[in-house]
Amino acid sequence: MNKSLIAATTAIAATMGFSTASYAADPVKVGVLATLEGTYTVLGEDGVRGLKTALGEIKNQMGGREVELFIGPTDASPDSAVRAARKVVEQDGVDIVIGPLSGSEGIAIRDYSKTQPDVTFINGISGAQETTYVDPSENFFRFNMDGAQWSAGLGEYIYNEKGYRSIATVGEDYSFIYTQVFGLVTEFCSMGGEVTERLWVPLGTKDFGSRPCSVLLYPAYLHCPNNCHQTMTVWFFTPQELVADPWKSSCRMANWRQLLIPPPLRLPT
Repeated sequence: MNKSLIAATTAIAATMGFSTASYAADPVKVGVLATLEGTYTVLGEDGVRGLKTALGEIKNQMGGREVELFIGPTDASPDSAVRAARKVVEQDGVDIVIGPLSGSEGIAIRDYSKTQPDVTFINGISGAQETTYVDPSENFFRFNMDGAQWSAGLGEYIYNEKGYRSIATVGEDYSFIYTQVFGLVTEFCSMGGEVTERLWVPLGTKDFGSRPCSVLLYPAYLHCPNNCHQTMTVWFFTPQELVADPWKSSCRMANWRQLLIPPPLRLPT
């Protein structure tokens, strides 16, 4: 998020270069939507620090005008993002809004931006494809990649390099991960691969072990797009150990083995 915010700040500074002397005394009011509550608090805090660092490098000025910063805290939910945006726009009177972070937040802010045509909205790092690709807003701009672009090349790697022909995916149940999985499976399936299952867990889930155990067949590849820092408990079976009902959700099958492996997980062939 830091790089995106720094890039956004640079872009804003460039657009403000046309300001005339008559406006020199007026500050540029910038609102920032940051996840300072909930699952992505740490990312929101890092984003705010990154923005302040970028402003420090340009002496807190844009086009010769001082920058006045307003922070709108969110918890990564669309409703909280809209509340924060309304606060900085309608109460604080900002000229520019930077943010948000989460995919579903971005879609909500895109829709809100249509009600505020005189305010410029610059996406933070929200990665849902719909934010700018579907029904875009004329005053909402994205300078970062969407989630599908993040996954570019992964489907080809799984199919050609790893040799897998069927995969299952697991990810958090919100827009950014939908886009990431979309980018993966579009490429993988176009080459002849098959996605046997797509599993979704609530945002903020730490233990993903309860879902994969019910669907993985051997050999398989489990793609976990946004949780590579976490540890997953996975149950898997060799072909000789599979019984007549390999999809049995209880996972209480003979000769099971339990592994603790940081995802993305590649089961051995």
